[in-house]
Amino acid sequence: MYVEAEGSPRDVGGAHGREAGDLIRRNLDLYFHRFEAEWGLPKEEVLDRARRYEEVVAKAEPDYLEALRGVAEGSGLPEAEVLALNLRYEIVYSESSRRGLDLADDRLPSGCTSLALLPHRTVGAHLLMAQNWDWIPGIKAVVVKYRLDGGPTVLAFTEAGIVGPKIGLNSAGLGLLINGMLSDQDNWERFGVPFHVRCWQILRCETLDAAARVVRDSLGSCSANFVLGQARGNYSQILDLESSPVGTTEVAPSEGVLTHANHFHNPDALGIWQPLIYEKTSTFERQERIDELLPRGSTKELAIPDIQAMLQDHENAPKSLCRHPMTELPEEERYQTVVSAIMDVDARRFLIAHGPPCETEYLEYSLET
Repeated sequence: MYVEAEGSPRDVGGAHGREAGDLIRRNLDLYFHRFEAEWGLPKEEVLDRARRYEEVVAKAEPDYLEALRGVAEGSGLPEAEVLALNLRYEIVYSESSRRGLDLADDRLPSGCTSLALLPHRTVGAHLLMAQNWDWIPGIKAVVVKYRLDGGPTVLAFTEAGIVGPKIGLNSAGLGLLINGMLSDQDNWERFGVPFHVRCWQILRCETLDAAARVVRDSLGSCSANFVLGQARGNYSQILDLESSPVGTTEVAPSEGVLTHANHFHNPDALGIWQPLIYEKTSTFERQERIDELLPRGSTKELAIPDIQAMLQDHENAPKSLCRHPMTELPEEERYQTVVSAIMDVDARRFLIAHGPPCETEYLEYSLET
């Protein structure tokens, strides 16, 4: 689904809620089922945790809360449930970290694989950014294009009902990719700035420096990775920030290439430990594979079809870049590539496949139209 809106945060959220109401209901039903079936959290516990974050959101980004209330009004759904949906990162990753620290429990979520290429590595000399977003099968995605009063226009993907975009770009030439990560410091009760609020704030920025400050200056309750880029011709930049609840480290591009899966590259710098066991070890295999496909010493210039081929790769399946559900696991513990996205940031183009890219056509959107 595609939703376009402009105006106040309440206006933008209201359009999202009206247009995607049925998809939001389906996401809520699926999440509340998974919260209890996979993480042992009944609905009332989830709602209670979310309510305790309302003041945190209001203080960190009041416009986000206004947009969230617009989603609830537009969809006719309870505000408390929409709030829980927008706090699902803190709820899920906090529980995942707790379980990962118990080595007897191997039920951990899958993640994503991101890449960014500076112009001298691409055909046409454009900044290209891309990602496979691996998550719960059946989650419904929305492509949103919105302009808040006094800010840049944003074109991005999010889950239906979640205000903060995950993968996207804006009219200032800023691009965003994300990766979920785990550390022994993750805990929803830290009441840090929520993950989706930080994503929202990043794509409201006009410069890479401002976007980086969003990550560096606001610690979250749970770990996350942010790949940032800005298209400025020969002066384009890419930057990776690994964020934990106790600090942030930077991963610099190498020979015009930046790649990231779902683990910290330098956990010792933050004094953290990563509870990565069993199926979650796919992060290391995917990192190794994407680095094989993007060798740093190569002089080959890459185009969007080359990136599509990488995102369709099945080497090391089922722990592959293009992810399909592991049928040997119970249904409530399966994950797959739900969305594959490619951005030509210079051209303000956004391509998205709603499902594993090996079997799903990419649809194209543009900020220019």
